[in-house]
Amino acid sequence: VSTQSTGGVSPECRGFKCDLAHYFLEHGPQAFADFFDAGTVKDAVGVVHRELSSVFEKLSMCTCGREFFKALFKCAPFYNGNALFALTDNDEDFIVGYGKLMRNVDVKAASRIIDRLMAGVCAESSSGMCLNSIFNGLEELAELGQNTLNSFEDYNDGDRKFQKSQEKRCDALFSSVRAWTKDDREIDYHEGEERWELIFNKTSAVPKAFYCDKRCKKDATRSAMYPCCMRQMLEDDKLFNNVEKLIESFYKVLPAMSVNYEWDGFYELDSSFYRYDYSRDELDDILAWKVPKRIRDAFMRTIHAAKYCEGKLVRCSK
Repeated sequence: VSTQSTGGVSPECRGFKCDLAHYFLEHGPQAFADFFDAGTVKDAVGVVHRELSSVFEKLSMCTCGREFFKALFKCAPFYNGNALFALTDNDEDFIVGYGKLMRNVDVKAASRIIDRLMAGVCAESSSGMCLNSIFNGLEELAELGQNTLNSFEDYNDGDRKFQKSQEKRCDALFSSVRAWTKDDREIDYHEGEERWELIFNKTSAVPKAFYCDKRCKKDATRSAMYPCCMRQMLEDDKLFNNVEKLIESFYKVLPAMSVNYEWDGFYELDSSFYRYDYSRDELDDILAWKVPKRIRDAFMRTIHAAKYCEGKLVRCSK
């Protein structure tokens, strides 16, 4: 199935997938070499920034890229081309599993997620587009991370008084390090929803320490790491509603993806085939499952911590 056959790609964008392949064949090796030759974390982030900005500009990602991904997701449930067979070395189990998965998960929600993310990073900003503003912030964060690494041995070996003094620094991430380590609850001791809630409660403490410390709220690094265009993306409820739909659809298809569904060729079932022993009540619970609000809230506090700071809000950068 060709992405062009879906009718979702305009004539001027029909060559996008070939242009994309040629671009990575031509520029990919040098980009990988530059990335691994980077002297610092900030330099490595700068390489990724440079290459992505070039891809977005030269390949018209904000127009043709969005059209291509929409068409790709539209045909994904029915894709059965030679490339899939070659990629999997004609693995029948994988190909059957691919069909079951892609025809049962909410591919439309996945398509909407990618499209809204693309729209967000393509939005105008003071740096040209939001992608540049986000990476400018990541480069600032990388520098803070490097400062943290340079002083981490002294921090780790110091007494608590010295550690507290380091945690007050706005040019390092020791307050976030402390926020993670002081929560000593073991994730492995929990299962299911409790585990995910604990994970996000622990991770949300890290950006909270970064954005919400009143000593550093007005520091330029905080606003650089909070572009206004990124804030708008994070406040897009439709984006995260679709994330929920996608997760829920994955959860509901899991029983059918069990390794106990074994195939012997495309036309007959293996003699060991049997259905996993789910009770009717268990299946009903799976089909009725929704992402708990408390887990979504903890997740949002992780990726959008600046919104949840007490007192004055963190000022975003334009």
